[in-house]
Amino acid sequence: MVTAAFRLGFHAAEPHANPTIEPIEALASREEPSSKVLSGTPNNSVEFVHQSGIQVVLAASEFAVALDELWKRRDAEGRPMAFTIGRFHTNADEHALTKVAGEMSLSLDVRAYDKAHLAELEADVMSLAGQVAERRGVEFDLGARASADVAPSNPEVVGALMRAATQLAIPTMPLASPASHDTATFAVAGVPTAMLFVRNRNGSHNPCESMEIDDFLQAVAVLTCWLAAETGAIRQ
Repeated sequence: MVTAAFRLGFHAAEPHANPTIEPIEALASREEPSSKVLSGTPNNSVEFVHQSGIQVVLAASEFAVALDELWKRRDAEGRPMAFTIGRFHTNADEHALTKVAGEMSLSLDVRAYDKAHLAELEADVMSLAGQVAERRGVEFDLGARASADVAPSNPEVVGALMRAATQLAIPTMPLASPASHDTATFAVAGVPTAMLFVRNRNGSHNPCESMEIDDFLQAVAVLTCWLAAETGAIRQ
């Protein structure tokens, strides 16, 4: 019920709406690997092209793994966060089974529960990108930054919802969620907000999600009880 959210989105310039990772020794993505000798590269340019192309995919993969390790460290420190890589792919118009990828695109969404932690995470992300770029010999084009304000739930509303659940003998537990959903818009606008979560056996946003209707009806009962108390229809 206690929630806060932040979204850190990296968007590259057209035609890609995601960050793009490219080799520093850039071979245009629409060019086929060739034996052309590139300045400052080994004489075996075919070998160089393959090495640099593979580095692009490995660099993106290493960046993703490094983010996962960062998440684990923050959890161990008791500072929860979350990140989502929603897109992770080579150029669909250019890639092929035996063709060395010239670019990788990805989207990144990073969330935390307070602004200070969020600022640290943004610095961490930038640092990781720089380290991978140097180690792999690639360049990260992060594009424009997009964000949403941290939106904590209102403690009075949270408390009232929990009292309603207690009155109905419905067990509850406080659950923080960096995904503040539509409540973030209301919270940032100054509207007191909170959320009721209904358990789902397989999690949400997937074809196998499985919520029991009885659990849903319990949440409806809590909400109804709270609304009745707020309007003076019943006394808690």
